[in-house]
Amino acid sequence: MNLGPAGRVGATAAGLCLLAFWTAPLWWGLDPELTDAGAIFAEASAAHPLGTDQEGRDVLARVLAGGRLASLVGLGVVFAAVGGGALLGLLAGWRGGWVDGLVSRVSDVALAFPGLLLALLVLFVSERPGVMTVVLALSATGWASHARIVRGLVLAVRHRPVLRAARLYGCSEGRLLWRFVVPTIAGPVAVQATFALAGAVLGEASLSFLGLGPQGAVSWGAMLSDGATLMLRSPVLLLATGSTLLLWQTGFILLADGLRDGLDPALQVGPIGAARASRGRAEGGRAR
Repeated sequence: MNLGPAGRVGATAAGLCLLAFWTAPLWWGLDPELTDAGAIFAEASAAHPLGTDQEGRDVLARVLAGGRLASLVGLGVVFAAVGGGALLGLLAGWRGGWVDGLVSRVSDVALAFPGLLLALLVLFVSERPGVMTVVLALSATGWASHARIVRGLVLAVRHRPVLRAARLYGCSEGRLLWRFVVPTIAGPVAVQATFALAGAVLGEASLSFLGLGPQGAVSWGAMLSDGATLMLRSPVLLLATGSTLLLWQTGFILLADGLRDGLDPALQVGPIGAARASRGRAEGGRAR
């Protein structure tokens, strides 16, 4: 599969981010919660390459710890929203009947409800929201759009002649799904999952910025909130956190675009190839 230049750049950026976040305890062992009253707002040095914050905590260690939390939330939302939505959409499109009607009506209600408002409500009533609470809050309505996309894809292939022929030869339902339906939806679901991973991290940062993120954990959103308040005193806190979040978002969005282009044969042709194919069909028609 050819991701294209932008997709390869995105994959490299996303991979480097994940590698840095999860290997940080091996090469940067400072505790992100360790405070030092004598090193408040310390400037960049060998001991603290990005300086320290208002409580003397190492900014680099906190940025890396925030990345680990962000990736956990992102993967959780992918499994809950994209995985759950894809499974419901597959069942609705394949079974039809009352199953399709039920999933469609519930997804309509979920899509009609403001997702951010529901997430804020879930987190507001929670006494001490954790990672799982944030994941559930971000997935409460997000699954519906994924379910509808997968349902449409399954409906497009369910009545193909090849499936009817396979049934006549005694192919089981499970084998039909695995051989014909799953390969059809795998590419779009992978693209959705990559976009959802970027969106979930941004959603968690937004909630943490408002003080409704995972309590007791290092979060980019909370660091951005502190950095905005202390911008004049310590601009590196805001710049370091914002730059890392920007790199994460850019990497995964470029990767998602590359996956979409690489998995779509029509987009792989490109404008030049499409023009040549159209001209060839036209010339062939005149020759006939």
